[in-house]
Amino acid sequence: SSSKTKTMKFLLKIIIFFFIIAFSVVIAYKKNYISAAYPFVILPSPSPLPSPIPTPTIVPSPTPQPLLPVTKKPAIYLYPTSFIPVSVKLNIRGTLTKSIPSYPKNGWYVIATPNSLIDNRYDYLFYEAKLDKYEVGEEGWVVATKDLKSWFSKYLPMFGLNKKEISQFKSYWLKELTLPGFYEIKLLSEDFLGENMDITVNPTPDTIIRVEFYFKHLDNPIVLNEPVIVTPKRNGFVVVEWGGTTEE
Repeated sequence: SSSKTKTMKFLLKIIIFFFIIAFSVVIAYKKNYISAAYPFVILPSPSPLPSPIPTPTIVPSPTPQPLLPVTKKPAIYLYPTSFIPVSVKLNIRGTLTKSIPSYPKNGWYVIATPNSLIDNRYDYLFYEAKLDKYEVGEEGWVVATKDLKSWFSKYLPMFGLNKKEISQFKSYWLKELTLPGFYEIKLLSEDFLGENMDITVNPTPDTIIRVEFYFKHLDNPIVLNEPVIVTPKRNGFVVVEWGGTTEE
């Protein structure tokens, strides 16, 4: 009977051994540690997938708009034949940025004398504006910065300006045009002025002279064809305007 007992104990151990192995295999298979095709090959635990790197949202920058220059110090002189009230209206296709005296909604209404003393205080009406566009022709002049003073002395009388207007023009613009090198000088055409910075004067003048330059700085000179200048005659009620626009 002792041999039977030993045999049964031995069989029980074998049964328990195989039961443990079978139980371990089932647990390992459920945990994906054992391949379905090769049930007795132990596989390494799967590596965690890397977290996706967020892609930054790039907002496109707006296309920069070109900065338009400012038409500086147009000065309007009024020379009626007698001491009279005068209305002056600006028709600006753009933005009026400065004015002296302050520009009312319906335009200036002033008293002017034959020597252009306005409201017993001003030599001229002054404004500045930023137009919606600028257009210049192909003709013009190229002048060294050091020669601008003599150029103005020679050419401004040819455009119809008198001594006082020339002196005040040079006093302002020689302080503005100081970069070394050269300046390309062109005129804004009468058509352009009429469409973009027209003025209406009442009573209607007999003579209107408008000299609006466009100055562009140059490091080196270029060749331009010069326009033909026809000097206007100043008769009757005369209105004169000079000014300029700079492109550095």
